[in-house]
Amino acid sequence: FADAWRRVRKVAGALQALKVEKGDRVVLFLGNSKEIIEAWLAAHLIGAIVAPMNTALRGDTAAHQVRLAEPKVVIS
Repeated sequence: FADAWRRVRKVAGALQALKVEKGDRVVLFLGNSKEIIEAWLAAHLIGAIVAPMNTALRGDTAAHQVRLAEPKVVIS
């Protein structure tokens, strides 16, 4: 678990470098993977709100969903 925790902290640091702060929304447009778990935990670690998106969405529908979330950043 030490490696996973290290990756979570690294992603959290990257989010902070992008000026993501407590209360900001982060869209996760990732499939079922360890990366979505790490990104989710990293966002929560810094107090961001996670908005997971369905990766089956495409084009205008996906763009509309992202706009509705009003994210500070999108991880895909």
